[in-house]
Amino acid sequence: MKLIATKKQKIISILLIIIGIALVIAGIFRGEAASVFNKASRMESTGEPMRIHVSESTHAQTARHFAYGEGIEVEVKGKGLMKTYYL
Repeated sequence: MKLIATKKQKIISILLIIIGIALVIAGIFRGEAASVFNKASRMESTGEPMRIHVSESTHAQTARHFAYGEGIEVEVKGKGLMKTYYL
């Protein structure tokens, strides 16, 4: 059985890749690559399928460009309680 992605799913996947790449590049320039990778991995494990899950800092930088849901606090292993948002 072949899985055919809808247009919305493809757009979400592309956005996830772009946001992920941007976070990695920013972390490398700040010398925090390992921390960025760990945070992204932990946020992915607490997220929901087919939803874009972003940190409070990403939300603050992009809120005027995207419509986010209300912030929620999640326990992120190794980072403690973090306020996060879903796009």
